Amino acid sequence: MSSLNESIKFSLNIEDPNIIFSDYFKKWINGKYHNLYLAELIQPHCPYCHSPNLKHNGHYTSKRKILSALTEDRSMTSIAREHNVSVNTVQRVLESCSSNFYDDFDHLPRHLAFDEFRGTGKKLHFICLDGNTHKVVQILRTRFKPDILRYFYKFTPKARAMVKTVTMDLNCYYPLVARELFPNAQIVIDRFHMVQMLTRSFNIFRVQIMKQFNKSGREYRLLKSPWKLYLMKYDKLNRTTPYYDKDYLTQEHVVLDGFSSTYSNGCLEGVNRKIKQIERTAYGYRNFSHLLIRIRLEENIVKEKESSNFFFVA
Repeated sequence: MSSLNESIKFSLNIEDPNIIFSDYFKKWINGKYHNLYLAELIQPHCPYCHSPNLKHNGHYTSKRKILSALTEDRSMTSIAREHNVSVNTVQRVLESCSSNFYDDFDHLPRHLAFDEFRGTGKKLHFICLDGNTHKVVQILRTRFKPDILRYFYKFTPKARAMVKTVTMDLNCYYPLVARELFPNAQIVIDRFHMVQMLTRSFNIFRVQIMKQFNKSGREYRLLKSPWKLYLMKYDKLNRTTPYYDKDYLTQEHVVLDGFSSTYSNGCLEGVNRKIKQIERTAYGYRNFSHLLIRIRLEENIVKEKESSNFFFVA
């Protein structure tokens, strides 16, 4: 090592052996002379993974950290500010992940859950979840029946025949879709939605009876004030004239299956809550593809320490 390099390091109190000084000179800058030093940083290996294969001016580490940050509940603006890049760079890293998500049309989970959530442009998007692992199977741009059929018909008949249960809310055409796509599946109506429907139907019926009486009358006040009393448990009430909602009469078997089955849409409601939080953090998404990739990334939770050979399964 040259004496010049050692002298400059000694004067500047630099101990890094990877920095090699070759020359120095004075230059007039902004009305003053400044000492300028010419040096070269020699990296024999990566300080993180210790790999000797280095690329000059490479950006792999930066993009890897951006990808890791995208798995967290953060806005793209804050990620760009932390890594000293533009928001467009963060968006390009996000879009580069789209090819890593793929569908295996030969396999489907044994238990599925159907629902929808409000996404880009205040539109409702269809979401399908694995009832056991709570992983997202697919998110479609719309919730319309033709789009749902078009997607699931891409799966082989053998894969669709292996589906055992399909959990859903009281959407009118979800049972029709499930019967057409999954011939061996049992349709399960979510218990929460059934209780919600019964409560709403009973309140509507109570209001209809109230309107038959004078607002100042005793009968009207008895129906209005103690409304919680009318929502008591069935076994605490005396049975008189039964009243049924027409949806119960037409879908009696799926309602009974919903009470006997252990599966529900609770996991799906939790995922919808997480999606709403992702949208709230970003102040909404105009690009549906960006929203879809961000949901996938936060679901898979790719960490920086993982191998670079990773895949995302839809």
